[in-house]
Amino acid sequence: MMALCSVNTDSVISSAVPGGIAPESLTFTPLDDMIFLKWEEPVEPNGLITQYEISYQSIESFDPSVNVPGPRRTVSKLKNETYHMFSGLHPGTTYLVSVRARTAKGFGQTALTEITTNISAPAFDYDDIPSPLSESESTITVLLRPALGRGAPVSTYHVVVVEEDGSRQVKRRELGHQDCFPSPSSQGEAQGRSGGVPPHYYTAELPPSSLPEATPFTVGDNHTYNGYWNTPLDPSKNYLIYFQAASNFRGETRINCIRIFNALSVCLCLCPAEQRSSVNESSSLLGGSPRRHCRRKSSPYHTGQLHPAVRVADLLQHINQMKTSEGYGFKQEYEVRTSPSGQAQTLCEICVFVFYLMCSNHLDDRHRVKLHSLLADPNSDYVNANYIDVRPKQDMIYDFWRMVWQENCYSIVMITKLVEVGRMKCCKYWPDDSELYGDIKITLLKTETLAEYTVRTFAMERRGYPAKHEVCQFHFTSWPEHGVPYHATGLLAFLRRVKASTPPDAGPVVVHCSMGAGRTGCYIVLDVMLDMAECEGVVDIYNCVKTLCSRRINMIQTEEQYVFIHDAILEACLCGETAIPVSEFALTYKDMLRVDTQSNTSQLREEFQTLNSVTPHLDVEECSVSLLPRNREKNRSMDVLPPDRALAFLVSTESDGNNYINAALMDSFLRPAAFVVTPHPLPTTTGDFWRLVFDYGCTSIVMLNQLNQSNSAWPCLQYWPETGMQQFGPMTVELLSRSTDDDVITRLFRVNNITRLQEGHLVVRHFQFLRWSAYRDIPDSKKAFLTLLAQVQKWQRECGEGRTVVHCLNGGGRSGTFCACTMIMEMVRHHSMVDVFYAVKTLRNSKPNMVETMEQYRFCYDLALEYLDCLEVR
Repeated sequence: MMALCSVNTDSVISSAVPGGIAPESLTFTPLDDMIFLKWEEPVEPNGLITQYEISYQSIESFDPSVNVPGPRRTVSKLKNETYHMFSGLHPGTTYLVSVRARTAKGFGQTALTEITTNISAPAFDYDDIPSPLSESESTITVLLRPALGRGAPVSTYHVVVVEEDGSRQVKRRELGHQDCFPSPSSQGEAQGRSGGVPPHYYTAELPPSSLPEATPFTVGDNHTYNGYWNTPLDPSKNYLIYFQAASNFRGETRINCIRIFNALSVCLCLCPAEQRSSVNESSSLLGGSPRRHCRRKSSPYHTGQLHPAVRVADLLQHINQMKTSEGYGFKQEYEVRTSPSGQAQTLCEICVFVFYLMCSNHLDDRHRVKLHSLLADPNSDYVNANYIDVRPKQDMIYDFWRMVWQENCYSIVMITKLVEVGRMKCCKYWPDDSELYGDIKITLLKTETLAEYTVRTFAMERRGYPAKHEVCQFHFTSWPEHGVPYHATGLLAFLRRVKASTPPDAGPVVVHCSMGAGRTGCYIVLDVMLDMAECEGVVDIYNCVKTLCSRRINMIQTEEQYVFIHDAILEACLCGETAIPVSEFALTYKDMLRVDTQSNTSQLREEFQTLNSVTPHLDVEECSVSLLPRNREKNRSMDVLPPDRALAFLVSTESDGNNYINAALMDSFLRPAAFVVTPHPLPTTTGDFWRLVFDYGCTSIVMLNQLNQSNSAWPCLQYWPETGMQQFGPMTVELLSRSTDDDVITRLFRVNNITRLQEGHLVVRHFQFLRWSAYRDIPDSKKAFLTLLAQVQKWQRECGEGRTVVHCLNGGGRSGTFCACTMIMEMVRHHSMVDVFYAVKTLRNSKPNMVETMEQYRFCYDLALEYLDCLEVR
């Protein structure tokens, strides 16, 4: 009876409508125009939850422009999505939100809550810094425009004066609302100097009623405004004048400000001085090593109200706004990036070399890398490489290695394949064993190949020098030319590996792709911005890209790459570093399980909720092949479809010419497309299943569901011969042997395609796991599952390069758990670390239903602990 009452992701057992979602499980994070809502599955689901319905309606607002009550809107979520991001909301507005669950029997009770969005900073109606209306020796008259309250009315205005005595240069500031001057809490503070901002004083406080429309205001008229003395200006000083507006709501204050005057003398002296200071103060984010975290006290990229740095906490909101904006969005921002003739030419020497040896672009001599001249050749200081620039050319390999030696480079980042789409993209500038390039000997010490990148370690020797120099090449192989990866997970792991492996005393990192632009620029921006996020809590992607493009044209080649940079940084900030060294795993996992008494949740549950929030959600267009009319009957369930980009298309075709099967290719930690994940074959797709096994050279089949188990009208029937040989379409399957124990039935098959006999036969081992009950989310025994994993991995090592077919009822939760645990064991063996989050996120990038439940996610951690315990015993 207990089994019948439990919830299983591979079967539908709906006996009644679900119980209500507990109101206390509703948690939310309000922003000014968005709300992130999370909830927990009903305590009494009474069957399989098939859908969640969320409704929301504005019921109260402090913004008079918002109509309340507003229209009621409803959205539906999939069964495994216990979160929702509401967007397009009004600031300072209270919404009534309801959530209810549904089974096949209908909807359960509704959970209600009221959520109020944050207010936004007031908005100014200034296109540019306005010209003063008039000036005298001690006054400046400017035009003050009223600000528009967003979510709450404007409560007060301040006029702020920044003064300089002429002996010290002013660093120009373009202030967005997060960089405004703090509201004074006392008269002394108003006239004093606040740390972290330039010397300034408040010259006037104005009530909103005094600005019903644009009104002239004279700075320095010697009057008092609400206790603030508007002191006359000193003609010997330079001034910047700012206009600041504040809104208050329930103790929350939002401030925005804008510079409304540049003193002429300040403008004339600032331009060259600002350029000098950018070098002398090493203010550029690209200056200095990224490994020396947080040496920068402030960012040089806070360069305008239009393009201010974005707080990490606001990044999700910013990206969503830019993607959905009908006016100024990513397309417009990308198109106005700087040209090579733009400013910022005084960028400090970037810590990342980009080596450029194949293209004929001219290099700016100020920024190119100068080699030490050879005695016999006074012109040998030239190499076509600069401090932002590509790929080694055959006759320039010696110069490349001279540069690596001279600059004491330890890390080489390569973001291109040698050949792409049949065209040579980069010459092979390293040996397979040992080779001499001029007077430099390069010896390959070891190669480590992973699913998305390869690491090669070289010993570098030079004639006449006693010491050897070790160099690592980090070769990322999953980035297509002129495009972006489908997801950032692997690239972020790659970038972290480079940063962690590069010694702090090493020279610059060499970065190259095919053309020295696009992918190279994306990598540099990601590297710099992730350091900025960690050190300063803000990112300024626009101005970083602008600076790079001023040094080399097309460093970011497409809008798609520009958007990808934003998405990648957001993923890095949301997910954080999730890898755990094996030496720390037991204690760390124990801490992750501890339930916080205030939040009533654990770090592990929060990590799983984060995983759900960053899992890509497939649009109908992304599954277009599976949804074709001729393919519908080949899907066991229309709820679980693989995206087109991950499909394993059949190579051998039958008379109907249809090469579709509901199967997705998945990376392991070590190999790309190591797994083929599919649901249990239907009676009509058994032939397709064996064609899949043969076409993709699969040497193992792992079966994780029970025979005759079903979640639809199609039961899970036996798809192999119990004795002898059986034919399925063009495929013949012959049973060679069978062995049984308490946990696994193992069968050995010989598989042939009778239409392609010249290709020979394929030997396949079939593992039928017996210790996973039909109505449980996780296996009955960790030890038995660990034994299954070990048996499969042992057979795969014996077979060489064969893939593994993994199937359960729906090709989701159970299959994902097996693949994730396999990846974790590979991480432990090869890197001595455990990263469950990375493993599951990688799988979900190809198929979002991999590892569906919190129980399965925790099981991956439990199995890692069990595996480490076994290793210690050995």
